[in-house]
Amino acid sequence: MSKQDKAALVFKDYSFCYEHASKPALDHCDFTLGYGELVLLAGLSGEGKSTLLSSANGVIPNFFPGSQQGDILVDGVSILGSRIADIARQVGSVLQNAENQIVHAQVEDELAFACENLGLSSAVTAERIQAGCTLMGLDLDANTATLSGGQKQRLITAATLAMNQRILLFDEPFANMDQAGAHALLSTLRGLANDGYAILLVEHRLDMVLPYADRVIWIEDGKPRQLTEGERPDLNLFAAPPPQDRSSKAPCLSLKKAGYSVREHTILKDIDLDIEMGERIVILGENGSGKTTLLRLLARLITPTTGSYTQTLLPDSGKKPKPAWFKQVGYVYQNPNYQLFMPTVHEELLYQAQDGAWAEQMLKAFGLKLLAKQHPHSLSEGQKRKLSLAAILAAKPRLLLLDEPTVGQDYGGLAMILANLQLLSQETGTTQVIVTHDSRCAKAMADRVLWMRRGSIYKAGGPKLCDEYFAGLAQTSEAGAKEPAADSRAEKSDSQTQGGDVVKLTVVSVSTEACRALKRCEKQRAERYHGVDLTLRVYPIAKESGAERLVALSDDIADADIALVDLMGCSVTLVEAVGAALERCRGQRIVIGNGCMDYLRIGGFTRESMRA
Repeated sequence: MSKQDKAALVFKDYSFCYEHASKPALDHCDFTLGYGELVLLAGLSGEGKSTLLSSANGVIPNFFPGSQQGDILVDGVSILGSRIADIARQVGSVLQNAENQIVHAQVEDELAFACENLGLSSAVTAERIQAGCTLMGLDLDANTATLSGGQKQRLITAATLAMNQRILLFDEPFANMDQAGAHALLSTLRGLANDGYAILLVEHRLDMVLPYADRVIWIEDGKPRQLTEGERPDLNLFAAPPPQDRSSKAPCLSLKKAGYSVREHTILKDIDLDIEMGERIVILGENGSGKTTLLRLLARLITPTTGSYTQTLLPDSGKKPKPAWFKQVGYVYQNPNYQLFMPTVHEELLYQAQDGAWAEQMLKAFGLKLLAKQHPHSLSEGQKRKLSLAAILAAKPRLLLLDEPTVGQDYGGLAMILANLQLLSQETGTTQVIVTHDSRCAKAMADRVLWMRRGSIYKAGGPKLCDEYFAGLAQTSEAGAKEPAADSRAEKSDSQTQGGDVVKLTVVSVSTEACRALKRCEKQRAERYHGVDLTLRVYPIAKESGAERLVALSDDIADADIALVDLMGCSVTLVEAVGAALERCRGQRIVIGNGCMDYLRIGGFTRESMRA
């Protein structure tokens, strides 16, 4: 029997009850994950999704003790009683909180650490480090402490993939990723499943994952079952709020040409922003575009290194914020664990509350009343996020700053958060500034939208700007299963820069998001890069029919001065077709993505020729 025909992971009548818990978190689970499958595990918050993954990778019961019954098989062998280190040789895991998995200060060291734990040679380690950085768009020399939440998520994903386990578990890996990064990773995971990996993925944003998944498993009351097509949850987006009359609004905060740099690294630049009292602003942008840094600057946790900052919430507070300032400002971090420190949920809510009755209302409104006596760190990640938000709202801040408040929320939890933010706006007139990647609800939280790019405000507008930012999401979602529309070939530029060279760059990519970005460059025709005119030709290809398409494109590839081929998530069959197409290329050949090593192996490259 081949590995492809074997079950990768099997739960056989498995139950688990946490120590001191009144009922089991998993109750007589029967579930099978096969090689070659990408399975989506969905369900409401606190129903057992993370517990199931933790049982499969040995974190339960090794770190979280409790009683268990039944059995769990990995590759046909029971893992009950096994050490985490032994299970990890076959099962790779990416947890909800990326920061808890990062142990090194530098990206390269973090990726090397995963490989070194497996006793891999330095040569193999170096190859996997480079492949991981290319695949996830990471800088080898970057300091892990300076990465954004989404970049940290990509780093842990790259480190997990570098270990090359054939069974992969992902617990909300897209939590802090931008749309392009999430779909790029989904495309990669789909390619890995096509090549025989077994992938189990927990995610609440079902609309994003469904096009890539083979099956959907719904877990409720600790029992997983497979959903049929007709049972799939409603994926309707939340509507934008009605427009507000801003004619009588007073100023709240103002930034003029504000910037922020650390040493020689510029994070924010030329920020001009006026925020009015009671306004609700949503900030969008890719990972690393400066969104969280802008929130920290608005909160006065950091000071602009250029430009000016003024505020009217507490005019006499001086240049450095005093404790009275932070009673006016509520800040909810990406990671809720940073803000939860009281012994019970109830005490957490009362800690900063100005009004006991309002705090009790928040406890009930966020569905936390039955959890009031539990320790905050015993909750699921989705419940922790609700608690951190409820505790800040209980203080009735005049300025509310939220960094990814909807991560880990099912549609019911999302509706609950939106309703309470609306209630706060109506009851107290709180000014709200919210960073999000969540296309389900971005419009519903906004009076005004800021689109950030490379540390600056690229565009500003009303809630409809969310549609423009998330445009192409549906088409990108289909990239894992359908061939993109026929290519639109870039015209060759008639203009040439005085004394410059004309370089023909042909790009072939399985990522429609990458092609869309590059096609925007086509409209600029011959862009000048350091005195070089660039004739750019971009061709999207599908994983299924890409081999035939490469044959049709072989003349353009052969004619290129530079042929750049993206192999992210490609099967070996498509990699072989790439090799055949590139053999005719007269210019420089560049291959990126997680198919690189297959390409090098198929092409018969030696280490010496690779260095050359």
